[in-house]
Amino acid sequence: MTSKQKPILVLVYQTNPFVEGQGGGVRYVKQLALAIEGKGGRLFFFGAGGKAETRGNIRYIPVANSTDNTLVFMLKCLWARWRYIGAQDAVVHVHRLYFAMPFLGRSIKCIATLHGRTFTVFPERFGLSLSRIVFPFFKFIEGWLLSRVDQIVAVSADVQEQFQTRHGARMRSRKISIIPSMVDLSAFGPKESHYFTELMDNKPVCLFIGRLASVKNLPLLLDTWKIVIQHKPDTRLVIAGDGELREQLQQTIEQMGLSESVAMLGQVSPSSIVDAISDAKVLLLTSHHEASPTVVKEALSCGIPVVSTPVGDVASVIDDGRTGRIVAPEAEKFAEAIMDVLGWDTQKSEIASAARPVLASCAPEHVADAYIAIYNQLGFEIKSDQ
Repeated sequence: MTSKQKPILVLVYQTNPFVEGQGGGVRYVKQLALAIEGKGGRLFFFGAGGKAETRGNIRYIPVANSTDNTLVFMLKCLWARWRYIGAQDAVVHVHRLYFAMPFLGRSIKCIATLHGRTFTVFPERFGLSLSRIVFPFFKFIEGWLLSRVDQIVAVSADVQEQFQTRHGARMRSRKISIIPSMVDLSAFGPKESHYFTELMDNKPVCLFIGRLASVKNLPLLLDTWKIVIQHKPDTRLVIAGDGELREQLQQTIEQMGLSESVAMLGQVSPSSIVDAISDAKVLLLTSHHEASPTVVKEALSCGIPVVSTPVGDVASVIDDGRTGRIVAPEAEKFAEAIMDVLGWDTQKSEIASAARPVLASCAPEHVADAYIAIYNQLGFEIKSDQ
């Protein structure tokens, strides 16, 4: 970097940090921005939606009106770079690798956080045949970007391994730091809640909370539930969230005869997530792929056990048999694990206490300090003890 003036810090993600969002990725980036501000850092946030505004030390710039079109967002980031960075030195932190493209250049140091498996959506979006054609092109661009950014962070060892496997020697020669997704331990803790009492007629609730998309493996969730309800007829499954599969999921529930035992709740407001989780007997995660699922950490912090497929970093977060179960993605095995956990008489406080040593590394201040160390290395100085 040059020494013209103090570098600026820019976070880039397709969201508005001042608007409550349900998705784990949205909450992650927002909490990171607030944690950095809390450490004394001033930053720009290039995002999407809403109006430009400044709160505290965070200056929000909506470079696009919507989060729907990634290409448009990237093109408008070029304009934002010219308008707000110009010739200044800057440290730019992107939370999707492709967002690094508009910010490559001599006066900018770029850090990219890898949140997940970037190509898993290709067959669904393009079809199998077209995926075989477009995959090599996107893989080339991805590899080129990985070689150009200054620092790479993965949110789990699983994500790190996936990129290293796909790009071979090119990635093995690069240092990849692992910084997990965060959970606000002060906001998520054991508490009494009656969030579902009236809705579910005081019946025990198993909770799925997340985006209704193919990566979440919702057919496994319903196949599993059909087995569970045969043995636990008074138990209810609540599906909280929205997404492209909502209509199809509702039809499948009806076709499988599960309407009486499954409730589709829609999105839960961010302010109510802790209450919803706290009134569940168990949280369910049936995903094909995850990186570092925030909701798992939030549930454990609340003292709610989790039954999950072996995805992302859940094996390092869930103490199998003590704070939850990690199970192969097979309906019968998953159902057995759910019924096992439903029979536990463990108190919320016990599960939360057992999980807390692991979750401590996911606290916002810890995650922020890890990133601040990288920012300092790249030339943007923040004293992490502020």
